[in-house]
Amino acid sequence: MGETTENKMDLDLTAVAETTHSETATEKEGSEGFGLQFSTVAIQAFNLLILLVLLNFILFKPLLKMLHSRAHKIKEGIENAEKAEITLSQSKADGEVIIKSAKQEGQKILDNTKSTAEIIRQDLIRKAEDEAVSIIKAGQEDLANSEKEAEKKIKERAVNLVISAAEVFLKGKLDKGIDSKLIEDILKKETL
Repeated sequence: MGETTENKMDLDLTAVAETTHSETATEKEGSEGFGLQFSTVAIQAFNLLILLVLLNFILFKPLLKMLHSRAHKIKEGIENAEKAEITLSQSKADGEVIIKSAKQEGQKILDNTKSTAEIIRQDLIRKAEDEAVSIIKAGQEDLANSEKEAEKKIKERAVNLVISAAEVFLKGKLDKGIDSKLIEDILKKETL
């Protein structure tokens, strides 16, 4: 029995060793079958970490910086567009005020021009009337002078006729200066 126990123990140890050996072989086969080893996984994880760090510095940060600057430019563009819209509406309002003011100014100028034109028209009419009156007066004076001159000529002719008639009548010649004076006195008495 002693031997059997020993044999049994040897068998048990052998079986345990075989089981352990088969488990280790199975583990090796399993890990070798998938190609996974802890050192390889650790190296791959380290490589991935280095890749992420490099991508972060080389790609992600510049990309994020570009996206932030683009977002900032877009935001500025929107703000500038809003400012431009406000400025445009203010300019339109200012333009309308200026146009309204210009229309009012133009209307004032037009009214002033009309009143000035009316004043000038009335002044021209008054001057024309004054000139017409002075022309009429000058014409009347010329007419009066012409009448006086015609009357004078008629008197002279009448005097000459009377003298001629008196000469014929008296059949003698008297002094013309005395005859003219006598006839003028006679004519004056008759006109009074």
